[in-house]
Amino acid sequence: MEGSRIAAFVSKNQDYYLKTWEVCGSDGHKSFRFNWSAAFFGPAWLIYRKLYKPLLFVIFIFFSDVIAVYYLNNTAHISDIELVRWRVTSHFIYGFLIGKFGNYWYYKKFKKISTWSEYASDEDEKQRAYLRKKGGVNFIGTFFFVFIILTPMFI
Repeated sequence: MEGSRIAAFVSKNQDYYLKTWEVCGSDGHKSFRFNWSAAFFGPAWLIYRKLYKPLLFVIFIFFSDVIAVYYLNNTAHISDIELVRWRVTSHFIYGFLIGKFGNYWYYKKFKKISTWSEYASDEDEKQRAYLRKKGGVNFIGTFFFVFIILTPMFI
């Protein structure tokens, strides 16, 4: 039952998430595998997997970092090489954190929506339909995010 619910929710890469989440207890506190896709693609992966709350958190942290860099550049008179080191280091940290916690965030969302689906209907097929609707992937949002990020490079 749980495997078919995960398959309905995840849609793409079901085998990966079935294998990753099978080690989790009901509390979700067991160790999760590092998600390399999440680490390399960061916010685009969060949009693709419809993880909007963690995305807002990452955006908040990113803009806080941008403000810190602006402050350091204009008031502390930090050299350009130090600013580049700061940016590179912060991007590695963002990638690591999203890669480390991506599977956890996705699992927590699955558990929450799975619980909601049980309240929505007693029928398994309706529950799986609800999981497919609320889960799955967001190709359009990911496309627009990548388009917005890449467009300035070509102007």
